[in-house]
Amino acid sequence: MTKPLTYACTAVLLSACGGRELEAETNGGTGTSSSGGATDGASVSDSVSVTVSTTITTDPSADTTADPTTPTTDPATGDLESSGAPETTGGSESCCEPHANPGCEEEAVATCVCGISPECCVFDWADNCVELAMGECAATCMGPGESSGGESSTGAVGGACDEVVQLEYLAEDAVLDGWELVESALGEGTVAALILDMGPPGGTVTWDIDVPCDDDWHIWVRGRNAGQNDSYFARQDGGPDPAPIFELDCGGGDDYVWRELNWRDPENGGPCEYVEDPWLAAWEAGIHQFQLEYRESPGVARIIISNDDAFVPM
Repeated sequence: MTKPLTYACTAVLLSACGGRELEAETNGGTGTSSSGGATDGASVSDSVSVTVSTTITTDPSADTTADPTTPTTDPATGDLESSGAPETTGGSESCCEPHANPGCEEEAVATCVCGISPECCVFDWADNCVELAMGECAATCMGPGESSGGESSTGAVGGACDEVVQLEYLAEDAVLDGWELVESALGEGTVAALILDMGPPGGTVTWDIDVPCDDDWHIWVRGRNAGQNDSYFARQDGGPDPAPIFELDCGGGDDYVWRELNWRDPENGGPCEYVEDPWLAAWEAGIHQFQLEYRESPGVARIIISNDDAFVPM
């Protein structure tokens, strides 16, 4: 009998931090640094209607050694068939480059692509398969921190974002200068705390942010609101100069709070008077830099970058 070969499409979400969610602090204690084989097949165009099926027989004398990837044609319908398509959509080659074999090395990406274009897991991994992998199916084309041309290391091609993206970076993902990683006394987990015995206060916490597409990005900071000591100097890609003041809160308290990045004039602006609130980052796909410099607040836990105007971290 003949049964259809079905592929389930699995959405793949971007995650800059591998799904871990550590929390953070700031009271300046002792810190610890952490700082398959297939025959070549003719390409199937997007306009061709393809029916992929497997043939199962109970005849014990039947020959079961046929090439499982060789396509045949049903004489009654003219549809393409396979005498036994691969059970999995995975392969050993990159999802982001065309190759002669079906499938690709990221199982979830291959499943997603083949749910849209089944020929990608029967014939060669053609250009249209690559486009689907790098677009709708969010393939990871390069390792963290790498970039090339118009692509980010998340594998998405530069251009306007067509989906919601959320990236979280922890204190240990940052480059610290004059700060150290400590365990929070306020229940925030691992945080970056100012080194209090280094002389005059100063130093920076700097993240390299890898965004997959062009958009206006909201930057949320989980920082230490220590009474009136609740602000930093902030920079996007090294500017502007002088650095604006970023203020967490206008009230009191002694805890960690979420606050979206704002811009207070360092020379003429008073408390709670902002040039931009929120202060968005107009970033194209690729790696960008976000930096906090000590002003008052002695600690920072983590940041979240999102292109969702309605997003508010909890």
